Amino acid sequence: MEVVTKVLSTPAHYPSCHKCSHRKHSRYTRRVADFPMSGKKVYLIILTTKWF
Repeated sequence: MEVVTKVLSTPAHYPSCHKCSHRKHSRYTRRVADFPMSGKKVYLIILTTKWF
């Protein structure tokens, strides 16, 4: 079983200058294994974006 979630992120602010970044750098996926449920493997798949 796979559970897929997508992080809805907005542009981030730089901590030092407080300017907002609007350019997406990349996307990446994290796959986390959980304990089996009813004898089937369970994975949580997280889709997110990195910002410049």
